[in-house]
Amino acid sequence: MFQCFQAFGIAKNGRRSPPKSPSREALANQANVYRSQGKKGIGISGMTEAERNDFNQARIDFKAYQHLFFSEWRRRICHYLGSYLAEEYPWYAAWYFLESRAIYLRQLVRLRKIGSMEDLRFKDIVEFKTAVRALPTDFTLVQLIVDEQNVLWLVRCGYDLIPIVLPLTKINVGKDDISHRMYNILLENDQSVEGNVDKRNFWIVRDQLNNKLENLISDVEYKWLDKFRVLLIPFGNINAEIEKNLKAAKEILKNAGFSEERGKVISARLFLHAYQDDYKYLLSIFSFIERETFGNPINANLNERVYQNLTKTCPETFFEAYLKEDRFTVLIVSPVC
Repeated sequence: MFQCFQAFGIAKNGRRSPPKSPSREALANQANVYRSQGKKGIGISGMTEAERNDFNQARIDFKAYQHLFFSEWRRRICHYLGSYLAEEYPWYAAWYFLESRAIYLRQLVRLRKIGSMEDLRFKDIVEFKTAVRALPTDFTLVQLIVDEQNVLWLVRCGYDLIPIVLPLTKINVGKDDISHRMYNILLENDQSVEGNVDKRNFWIVRDQLNNKLENLISDVEYKWLDKFRVLLIPFGNINAEIEKNLKAAKEILKNAGFSEERGKVISARLFLHAYQDDYKYLLSIFSFIERETFGNPINANLNERVYQNLTKTCPETFFEAYLKEDRFTVLIVSPVC
């Protein structure tokens, strides 16, 4: 029916494909190249004139046709825009990524638009922010997305924090069997309840599937998520006493060079849930994102000093009640994961 929407086609139309979404390693390598050319960094500020023209045209296209739910076009254009905006404009990046595929948020829109059931989308960033700010205080929304270059992205949203949008790893389709194993588990699960079920073997098969799933989840954690795994852990409600510690933690991070919004994300809330090595690694990642302030990723001495200061300011024993509270993560997994 439609062949193309200006810059982005549903069918291939001879135009150049969107730039590849960067992996974590590519981010660092690309930043070094841009620095040597006198540019500030990657993303919006690192664009050439031609790239900026393509990018601006893509935004025009999405604004004009975002009401269309053609999955191939929508996923491609949203991932393209989101990957460029991830560092400098996390709200916009989260919006684009979640607009690519976000069943949970679609349902949220459905509930909020009782009188307008035909339009199940966030028409702009303001509407998206309003929906995120309205999430329950003990809920964290996380989406895992695999783009066309097989880069695994994490998008995390909470009611009172800026979104976190990060490329976690580039999946080697030829060697990585996690997706294939997940597909087989789903297939075997369906087969186990089809037809005349042998009652004697039913629970044997279910136990085997459960073991396979446990092994799969373990591999996802260590092969895909790695040190980013803490970002799947939800944050809980913050009372007045804990807020004092959070303010002190944010001040430590601010003095180290982090922005106030970023410091709020990686302050005591994240610190309490992460292993020491994982947290230090995340400090280096977030300092890289804010490299215009730091100049270079946070060095080992400053990293250690920040961690020790946070340990004194936020002793785990003080947060025992908080850590025992119920908290929830709504995890959305891309169909191509």
